Amino acid sequence: FQSISHNTRKSFRRKVRRSEHLNPELFDFEGPQAIEEFFSLFFQYHIPYWKEKTGSCYFEDPAERAFMMA
Repeated sequence: FQSISHNTRKSFRRKVRRSEHLNPELFDFEGPQAIEEFFSLFFQYHIPYWKEKTGSCYFEDPAERAFMMA
């Protein structure tokens, strides 16, 4: 950590402090089913976020989700 510049360390600490109030959930995925588990959670949060923000999301289309997981 010492080899990183002062500005980079300060920026990193600031980002960590900002994200702490969001109460992030951390998940650990292991094993061959990890990709499917990850994407099921990813799509669950990603699609509503972008639909609200922009009105649409590419991953609403099941073909796009299948392509991403392939």
